[in-house]
Amino acid sequence: MTVFMVSVAVAEGPRDVDPYLGVYEGVYEHDGKTVKAEAMVTTLGSNVVPYRGFVLVDPERIGGNRFVISSMFHDLEVYTSQDGTQKGVNYAYYDGDSSKMDFDEHTPAKTGIVPYFSLEPAASPSWFGFKFTGFVKIPATARYRFLLASDDGSRLLIDGKPVVENPGCRDVSSVAELEAGLHAITVTYFQMEAASSLWVGVLKESGESEEKEQRTVLMGEGLKTVWRGSLLPDQLVLTGKDPKDGRFVLEYKDRQSPTLGLKPPADAIVLLGMASYGVPPSLDEWTNKTWTLLPDGSMQVGKKDTRTIREFGDQRIHLEFMCPFEPEKIGQGRGNSGVYVQGSYELQVLDSFGFEPARTTCGAVYYVEPALRSACLPPLTWQTYDVIFRAPRFNAEGTLVKHPVFERVEQNGRVIHENLEVKTCTHAGMPKGHTKLGPLWMQEHGNPVRYRNIWIVPLEAGGGRSDQ
Repeated sequence: MTVFMVSVAVAEGPRDVDPYLGVYEGVYEHDGKTVKAEAMVTTLGSNVVPYRGFVLVDPERIGGNRFVISSMFHDLEVYTSQDGTQKGVNYAYYDGDSSKMDFDEHTPAKTGIVPYFSLEPAASPSWFGFKFTGFVKIPATARYRFLLASDDGSRLLIDGKPVVENPGCRDVSSVAELEAGLHAITVTYFQMEAASSLWVGVLKESGESEEKEQRTVLMGEGLKTVWRGSLLPDQLVLTGKDPKDGRFVLEYKDRQSPTLGLKPPADAIVLLGMASYGVPPSLDEWTNKTWTLLPDGSMQVGKKDTRTIREFGDQRIHLEFMCPFEPEKIGQGRGNSGVYVQGSYELQVLDSFGFEPARTTCGAVYYVEPALRSACLPPLTWQTYDVIFRAPRFNAEGTLVKHPVFERVEQNGRVIHENLEVKTCTHAGMPKGHTKLGPLWMQEHGNPVRYRNIWIVPLEAGGGRSDQ
C-alpha cells in the first residue's frame, strides 16, 4: 500500500500563536501563609479579545477555589456630564420586567449617580433594569473594542449609536472607531431571575505586533474581594482590593504530560506508531485511510470517523492528541473529536483548557460523567490519555450481567476517572449497544485534531467472555 504524507505548516506550540497562552504556577500569599496556586490563561472565543485567566487556589483539591479574571479590558473613564468635572455615571433604576429594554416608556423607581456601572442600587434580586448615562473620555483617535459581560442582557451606545448588543449570560464585544474627546455613552441592563452581573470594559486596538509584549491589565472578583493585577508573557501578579486580601504571584510553566512519548510494552498492539519526523505512521490498523498524515509522524482528523480493524475487550490504552488553536470558536466547536472505547463509550477530546470540568468538556465520559479535576493543557500542546477499561460481562445466555467500567483514566498524568461504571453507551457511537468486544473509534467533528502514539494492551485473554 502506498501512503502519501501531506506537508502542512504546523505551529510548534501555543506560544507561537499567543505569547500569554499557557499555565502559570506559583503561590497565593495570604495572612502570613502561602498556598500553591495556578492560573490558565486561555482564549475566550467568539469576537472577544482572547485573554482570560482562571485562578485555582490549592489546585490539587478537587473542585478547589476557582474564579475568573478577565484581562486586557480596562474600566472606562466616565463622567456624569460633558464638562468632565464629576467622575461616574447617572443611573435610572426600574422595577419589573425590562427585558425589552424600552426604558423610555417607563418611569424609573429611583435615580442617582454611581462611580461606575454598578447594580448595587437595585432594590430587588430579580426583575429590574438600569439605564446608565454619561460621557466617556477617549484619549486618542483610534479603534476601540468595547466589552459587555452581563447576566442578563445589556446594550451599549456611544453618541446614540449602538456599539454592543448582549442578549444575556455571556461576554460580547464590538469595535468602534472614535475621535479623541468626550462622547455620550448609554448602557442599559435588564435582570430577570437568578444571578445578576454587569461589567463594561474597553481596549484600544492596535495592529502593532510589539503591543503583544506590553503589560496587560487583569481585573475580576473572587474569594470575596476584587482583584487587580498585570500579566506579562512570563508572569502573572494579582493583588486584592485590601492588602489583607493577599496576592497571587505566578510564573509561566511549560507543563507537559509525564507519559508523553510513552513507549509501548512488548505485549502492546501498536495502532499508530510514534514515527520519526518526516516518516509517516502506518494506517494499516485503521478502516479509514483518508485521515491526513503529517510530517511530524501524527495523523490529523480527515473526512468521516475512523476505527480500528481489531476489536478489544479488557484493555489498557495509551494515546496522544493535540487540539488546534481556534480562538474564534467556542464550546463544542473548538478542537472537537472523541475517543470511543469499544466504539461505544466516548472520552471527549476538546479544547477545554481553562474551563471547569463538565459532562461535555475534555476528559468527560461524554454526557455520563465529568472529569474529577481539570487536567487539560493548552491547544497546540500534545496531551495524553492513559486508560484501564473493563469490558461489559454477559452470562451464558448473552444477557448483560455487569456494566463496563473505566477502572482508571489519566489525562496528562492526573487521575480524572476511577472505577466509573458506565451504564449507557454515549452519543454518536456504534449503534449496537454493550458488546463483549469492540474497536477503538475516533470521531470526526470538523476540527483538525491530531493523534499519535496509540497502542493497546489486552489485559485478559478474551476479555469480556461470558465466563469471566
